Amino acid sequence: REPDRMDGSDAPTSGVEALAVATDATGGIYVGGRMRQGSRGPDAQFTAFVARLDGDGNLLWSRPFGSGSRAIDEVRALAVDRSGNVYAAGVAGGYFPRRPPSGGFRSFVVKLSAKGEIAWSQQFSGDPAALAEGAFAVAVGGGGEAIAAGVGQGSLFKDAGRRGVGFMARLPAAGDAPRLVPLAQSKEDDGILAAALSADGRSLYVAGTSPTINGPQVMASGVVSRIEVDSGRVAWTRRIDAQRIAPNSLVGDRAMAVAVHPLAIAVSADGASVAVAGRSRGDLPGAPFPHVPGRPLHPAAAAFVSVYSAAGDLQWTRQWKSTAVDSLESVAQGIAYIGDRLVVVGQSGGSLVDNTVTTGAYAFMATMPARP
Repeated sequence: REPDRMDGSDAPTSGVEALAVATDATGGIYVGGRMRQGSRGPDAQFTAFVARLDGDGNLLWSRPFGSGSRAIDEVRALAVDRSGNVYAAGVAGGYFPRRPPSGGFRSFVVKLSAKGEIAWSQQFSGDPAALAEGAFAVAVGGGGEAIAAGVGQGSLFKDAGRRGVGFMARLPAAGDAPRLVPLAQSKEDDGILAAALSADGRSLYVAGTSPTINGPQVMASGVVSRIEVDSGRVAWTRRIDAQRIAPNSLVGDRAMAVAVHPLAIAVSADGASVAVAGRSRGDLPGAPFPHVPGRPLHPAAAAFVSVYSAAGDLQWTRQWKSTAVDSLESVAQGIAYIGDRLVVVGQSGGSLVDNTVTTGAYAFMATMPARP
């Protein structure tokens, strides 16, 4: 469906971005993201939205919501329960309902009915002026409890010295105030970018980045953790470290190498394994970085998948990208278990089929055995 028709109204929009997708048991499709209202420029308003489509792509309803003028509000993750209620998590530049922005961002979770009616919304922030807060993942537990994960300021947990802290938020089905649990894994910024709930609702798996500082070098590695939902205890954490990394950017006076960047996570139906997908810029355990032979590594990323057991043991890793030209990049942005196979979607510069060069980027879908 054309993005500029996703708003479901006659109001003028000049840009719609779809940032999250989920499906329900009937084959229905839910899309979330942001819509720009009015003109472009520094005063442009972005309103969060959720839209529901049937299996044929016909729009059933669309629900915009946000915090008001000059705010940037966007849905970053969606989950659907067995009754068709949809839970949207994301980032808001102001307060709900429609209060002026404060110059920072805060996390939100909104519950909508199967008909698109807003049942409740919750926001939480450690610093009203923070620029690095947001809920980037959401899942639905037993009894309609929403479980969100993201990044908040340390003051969210009465620790004002912390800049960025991973968190889990448990929101009761009735929409009461959330119970917040810090999921910090280092003394620097932690970034949770994806989360998945086990089928029994007892374990929350999260993936993201966490930096390690070594003198002038800042290395952003991938991190995957299993959290016990009832207690909030981190059962285990595994770093996804890369070797032979090409620095790709500078942050202040430190060389920042974004080595491993997880973007998606999925749990098998039997709970025996968890798969993480994203992009890498170096060799991973058992999976050398694909590059043009005889040339130094180029910082253009490769897509990767790493699979762990429920106990946190690494089972296997795979990387891929087009090597027709050094600067072509691939990234895995979504992953799911389907039976005994994994399905991975993302985008790639250059063809992954015949290794040819193109302008623009390909979207790709790859399938592979979950237990090769």
